[in-house]
Amino acid sequence: RAFREMVALDRFSLFFNLSFCFAAALTVMLSIDWLPRRGAERGEYYALIFFALLGMMLMASGTDLIVIFLGLELMSVAVYVLAGINRKSPRAAEAALKYFLLGAFASGFLLYGIALTYGATGTTNLTLIGLQIGTSELGRSTMLLLGLGLLLIGFGFKVAAVPFHMWAPDV
Repeated sequence: RAFREMVALDRFSLFFNLSFCFAAALTVMLSIDWLPRRGAERGEYYALIFFALLGMMLMASGTDLIVIFLGLELMSVAVYVLAGINRKSPRAAEAALKYFLLGAFASGFLLYGIALTYGATGTTNLTLIGLQIGTSELGRSTMLLLGLGLLLIGFGFKVAAVPFHMWAPDV
């Protein structure tokens, strides 16, 4: 019962899950010729694609901040490794290291934001957070505003949104 309240199985999540599966299948098909040409054939490549896909699916279906964070981190770790999959390239290693360090930095903001939001509302469920904000004085809570701000900063770093987009060209 508890897990059903953390993951939604609706048309929205189904649409994005199918879109992610299609994108992963397309990536695998395009990689069949590309990997040997680059000398980057690794057995773990397809497992990393699968774990990134699983993380994306968890994020699309998540209705709880903890599940969304777990999905984001599962996807991120797989993508960090995929950024440096070509072990012969020093540029790939540098890009993977930069991506990992900035991703860890952004994860810290996300975790602090989740903790402050939980502290202000007493829940990590998105629906219950929304209900509490709409029906109480929480809209003026400094802890909640700070938590939501940190969540915004963390997600902004993760998706390279302005003004956090400056690291994206390096990766």
